[in-house]
This record gives sequence, C-alpha cells and structure tokens, in this order.
Amino acid sequence: MSARIRYAPVFILLYAVFSGSSLLNGAGGKEPADGPETVHLDPHFRPHLGTSYYKIELNRVDIGTGQISMQKEGNLYRIRYQARTNRKVDHVYRARYRGEGIMETDPLKPVRAELHQRVRSKTKETTIYFEENGRIITTETKTEEGKETDNEVRETRSEGSALDPLSAIFLLQGIEWEQGKEKVLEVFTGKSHYEARFVCVDEVSLEISGTKKRAWVINHTYRNLDEKKEEQPEQKEPWLKIYVSSEEYPDVLKVETTRKIGHITFTLDRFEPAPDQ
Repeated sequence: MSARIRYAPVFILLYAVFSGSSLLNGAGGKEPADGPETVHLDPHFRPHLGTSYYKIELNRVDIGTGQISMQKEGNLYRIRYQARTNRKVDHVYRARYRGEGIMETDPLKPVRAELHQRVRSKTKETTIYFEENGRIITTETKTEEGKETDNEVRETRSEGSALDPLSAIFLLQGIEWEQGKEKVLEVFTGKSHYEARFVCVDEVSLEISGTKKRAWVINHTYRNLDEKKEEQPEQKEPWLKIYVSSEEYPDVLKVETTRKIGHITFTLDRFEPAPDQ
C-alpha cells in the first residue's frame, strides 16, 4: 500500500489510511490555499453520537474492518477510530491503526490529534497539537524491530483555519449539503498541508446492510500546499467519492476510490448509538 493510498480515505472515514503520509515534510515554503474557510457548522447539526462499524473491501474482496466513534464531552467533541486488516490479509500485510481527535466547535477547531499505526514490524506514534496563535507542533516516534527508535518534533504554522483529518470527518457531517455546494479547507496531516476541496455533485440511493438509503455524493480533490501548484498534476477525476446520508442523521455511508491496486471501498455495516443519544 503506497503512502498516497494511505493518505486520503481517512480524510473522510478512518485515519487508518490517512496517517503516516510520507509525501513530504511540511517545512517552510507553504503557499496560501485558494480560499480555505473558517469552518462554521450548520446550526441545526445533530451529531450522531455513537459508533459506526465499516467493512473495507478491495475489488469486492473483504480485506479488513474499521470503526469510528463520536462522543460529546462538555463543549468538546472526541472522535476515536480503529482499523485493521483481517486474518487472510495479515499473512502478507498486517496493519493496525487507532487514534483519537479532540475538537472545539463553532467554529470548528482541532485541539489535539493522536495517531498510532503498526504495519508489519514498523510502528509510528504521532501527536499533533494545535495552538491558539496558529502554531502547530507535531511529535513523532518511529520504531522498528531490530533498529533504534527515531524521535522527531516538527513545528509549522497555519495562515488560516487548519484542520486535522479527524476534524474533517466531523465537518463533513456538519454541513447542510445540497447539489452544487462546495467547501474548501486546509488540512494538516502531521507532515504536510493540503488544500482539500469537497463538492456535492448528486443525490443517489444506496443499499446499506439491506436497507435503501438516500445519500449526497461528494467529490473530494486535493493539492499539496507545500509544493508549487504548477508542479502538481491536474486531478481529472475525484480522489474520493464520499456518500453522506441525506436523511435524518448525516452519517458517512460509503467511501470509494480507485487506485493502481484496484477499487477500494469503506461501507457502513452497522451503527450503535451512544446510551444517551
């Protein structure tokens, strides 16, 4: 699995495929995005507190599972995720991901994101701290069996309202989508800054666990803000298609992308509401 494949799907669902992006070190030279916005949620937004369980498939073959939970604690929201390959895949590519993000709301603002990944014999622990003055500090520890531990601290700044990928997950459920609506955000992964563009292009019917659901289709494209715009190839197709329920709760029903290794999908299997939901 390449770094680029790991980057995007967590953007909307699980940081599992997003964390550990090694596209480039987010050092100086970051150009401003083409209009990332201060993020305000729909005032009628009701988060679906509880845990969503997903099945992960490659070319319609089951390769793993994931879950993401959302809780409210006072004025803060906490998102936790887990993802793992299944036993069959473990023989060739054993991967485990988990983490959590804490954020303030209205405007949406991340406080901290913690990310853990173990792929085969390599482990990486990343923590991102977002400070009031726009400073972002990342600590990262890498370990590999038989090698010395590598510790690194990075510091960068955001000129606007940067989100971590878990905050972006929350945001997608807090927008009142309609066909043609667009959101442009700055997202920081722990290494790189990205301009993320989300456009609602359609409303469709999906079958989820045997039940018909209506969903907004949201196309996601991005560009790396740490690279010059003219040096990046134009994205002719969306990097991701994200399906957000247009019914009572704006749950993420499905995420799909086609990469060199094939067609990857995350599909909602079931949802368990929080006790006080």
